[in-house]
Amino acid sequence: MVNRHQRREKDMHIFEVIGAGTSAITIFATSYDEAVRLYMVYWLARENRDLPNLEVKQRNSAWPGLNLEALDHALSSGVSGIGKFDPNKGWTIVSPTDGAEEA
Repeated sequence: MVNRHQRREKDMHIFEVIGAGTSAITIFATSYDEAVRLYMVYWLARENRDLPNLEVKQRNSAWPGLNLEALDHALSSGVSGIGKFDPNKGWTIVSPTDGAEEA
């Protein structure tokens, strides 16, 4: 897992992962495979049941409706993890296990 203070030299992408019957999760990752792995860690840290079927979509960083300045800042940070958006603060990227004990 990537510590939020570690930086990566690789290009970051934004993904939307939806498990069957679940809400969409935003994931910042370097690849499709990394996004799926992060979702699996996120799921297993919170659920005591089988992983659902997944739909994984790579979002265009110029997708209408996204705060592009905040998104560019998050992508340029080079940090992989679960993206949480606050309109007042922008994107926060956390470990897939952060908050698992609260779930």
